[in-house]
Amino acid sequence: LRAPMHRTELLDGVAEVPRDEWNALVGDGSPFLEWDWLASLEHARVVGPETGWQPRPLVVREGARIVAACPLYVKAHSEGEFQVLVQITAVASETITNWVQIATDNPACRARLPQGSSITSGRKRG
Repeated sequence: LRAPMHRTELLDGVAEVPRDEWNALVGDGSPFLEWDWLASLEHARVVGPETGWQPRPLVVREGARIVAACPLYVKAHSEGEFQVLVQITAVASETITNWVQIATDNPACRARLPQGSSITSGRKRG
């Protein structure tokens, strides 16, 4: 038997893929991977050349059938997103650390852990 031939393509937008074909790959996954969500971002020009986020979905075809797909975007410029992301990450990290500290200090939370497991926050108790 011959192995099926796979062809990888970068498209110019999710609209190049039939909606049902894309969504069949998503299944019960994230709604943010569904065709309607991705197409709405393109239609509303939230992503595109003007915003610096050019949609370039990646698809893998076996013959004419799409067997895998992934939304991808080419970033054309930097408008400070990295700095904002670093700030958000720092705040989120501190928040998660605080939640873990609360959980480790709470006997009711500790009692729900499976036997033999533990949570450590990485913080030094002072």
